[in-house]
Amino acid sequence: GKRNLAAEEISTLWATLLECGVQIKGIKADTDPWTTEKQDSFAQRISETEYLSQKPIYIIERNLRSGQKITFDGHVLVFGDVNPGAEIIAAGFIMVFGSLRGIAHAGATGDEKAWVMASRLQPTQLRIANCITRAPAEEPQGPEIAKIHEGAIICEMI
Repeated sequence: GKRNLAAEEISTLWATLLECGVQIKGIKADTDPWTTEKQDSFAQRISETEYLSQKPIYIIERNLRSGQKITFDGHVLVFGDVNPGAEIIAAGFIMVFGSLRGIAHAGATGDEKAWVMASRLQPTQLRIANCITRAPAEEPQGPEIAKIHEGAIICEMI
């Protein structure tokens, strides 16, 4: 739903994703990356990950079909696919545990620290803040994250 996640809820989400076989390398924060080696100090470091909790997280547990549009003043987490013709616009980050083949606009309010991550990143259009691009012609080799680096959107393997 539309609510902020507490530290305990983020910790539960982390554990659930690990149980499902999703390898997590860290949580995006304004400071240094929070890696799996630092899990034990999570409660003490939650203030350093405020970038996650400053905005609410909208969790979608289904595929988005052509014509569907999600606009949210926070982060969007999708457990499913975003098909061509579907669109997600978020003030924060967009994370898709599936294929992203529709339109994604993270940081829609101008947040250049926002990012887009997907198991298969193949958007018809990708926007972060005021930068815009489309997917490369080659097939993704695995999960990727797109973020702004020196004024341009770059994609990196996770």
